[in-house]
Amino acid sequence: MFSKFRKALAGVTSTAVIGGLVTVGAVATAAPAAAATNGSITVTKSFNPKGSGFDGSFEIRISCTSSPDPVTQTKTIAGPWTADQNNVKSVTFDGITTSATSTTCTIIEPSPTAPDGWGFALPVFNPSVPQQGNVPANVFVGQVTLSGANPTANVTVTNQIDNSISYTNPNNPNQSASAANNP
Repeated sequence: MFSKFRKALAGVTSTAVIGGLVTVGAVATAAPAAAATNGSITVTKSFNPKGSGFDGSFEIRISCTSSPDPVTQTKTIAGPWTADQNNVKSVTFDGITTSATSTTCTIIEPSPTAPDGWGFALPVFNPSVPQQGNVPANVFVGQVTLSGANPTANVTVTNQIDNSISYTNPNNPNQSASAANNP
């Protein structure tokens, strides 16, 4: 039955059934979907440990949930970190399938444990977005958008450490941390 209907409408540009009536209109063709591409995000860390003695690692996590194939990856940017010098190190996350329109990826960094008497300031992401949802106080957020036309992105994150840092969680004013001034 449907094949006769299709033959009867051969050459008709488009049809729609509205309230039981068949209407005929102009051609409506969808553009072929663009193929998904493999993307990547490079995160560049800038950190000066000052005289803290911190020689640990920073954990970087990405989550690309709007991707055709959701991706969650964790990588580490490790020391050694030269004291009183701005250290710059990078890590690249590969294998991110990007859609033709856009794939949004969130980058987070849990705060590492600082040496006694020292504390980490909030990291500065570029590009960044405000914390959203139920994000723990020690997790900070960067965000990038990848697409088929632009499948790579770069994110910088700068960390500061000091022996006079005081921090109050804006989501819970009763939760705070501080590092005393040590000579």
